[in-house]
Amino acid sequence: MHLHRSSRIDFRKSLRSILLVLILVPALAWAQIDHSTELQVNEDYLEVNITVDGAEPEPLFANLEDGLSASIEYMIRVVEPVRRPWQALGSRVLHEFLVKYELIWDPFRERFTISTHDGAFYTFRDEADVWAFFFRLSDFRIPWTAFSDSGEPGRIRIETRAMYEPIVFVSGLSILSIFLPHSRYQSSWQTLERGVGR
Repeated sequence: MHLHRSSRIDFRKSLRSILLVLILVPALAWAQIDHSTELQVNEDYLEVNITVDGAEPEPLFANLEDGLSASIEYMIRVVEPVRRPWQALGSRVLHEFLVKYELIWDPFRERFTISTHDGAFYTFRDEADVWAFFFRLSDFRIPWTAFSDSGEPGRIRIETRAMYEPIVFVSGLSILSIFLPHSRYQSSWQTLERGVGR
């Protein structure tokens, strides 16, 4: 029995689609890192500390030595859970905070330098010191007013995530990140909820 011509064309198209997916999906998938979050309750603010694990030091420092830069973003959301039947849509975001570090090697000063989203500038001579600073967000303060819109007084809920780029491409070359499977590392969202006496 002969197949119709259109069936053969459809089969070829679907085969090409499958091959395209098998090639592109691994390249587009973001590699994973882990992070842990600690909360410290103070009288005037909530202190958030985030530590990232899973990055490899050798490629990072090799890239920096080659004149490339790296970045990491810490994302913190103040959220409020929604009621049924809308829980499947996720929490309602009340406030979102983004902290970004950019890391380079300065060959003239022979130091690592980290600049932050708010204009701060740090220098380090030792790889261990720059590693400890870069992969830890310390003492980030969220004022209690950020939780004032929450529907549950005395209870807070935040979500945290980190995204690490061992190679930061300049604007014109950012398309290259699509073809490099390990150009970005992203941790899963972590949710922390607790009662506080304020």
